Amino acid sequence: MSYTLYQTDGSVSNTRREWSRTMKEEALQLLTAKRPQELPAEAQTAVIYFKNINGLVATMSTDDYMNRRWRLALVSQACVRDYATAEAIIKDGWVLR
Repeated sequence: MSYTLYQTDGSVSNTRREWSRTMKEEALQLLTAKRPQELPAEAQTAVIYFKNINGLVATMSTDDYMNRRWRLALVSQACVRDYATAEAIIKDGWVLR
C-alpha cells in the first residue's frame, strides 16, 4: 500500500491518509481510457476491483466500465455508490486494487 500522510493542524488525530499520486493517476487513466468496440465474451462478466484508503473494497462491472457509468458496488456491504465523474471516484479515495 502506498499512501501519504498529511497533518492538517499538527495533531495526530487529524492526520489524513491519501494514495500516492502514481496510484491515483493509474486508476484515472484506466477509467478515462478509450474503450474498445466490444469485449471478448469471457471479459463481459468480469469486474474491475478497487480499494479505498479506508480499507473498503469495491467492484465495477465491465458493462458499467464500457458505458462510462461511474458505479462501484461495495464488496462487504450491500450497497452501490454512484459517482458523477471518474475524477469523483478518485477524489473519494478509490484506486485500482
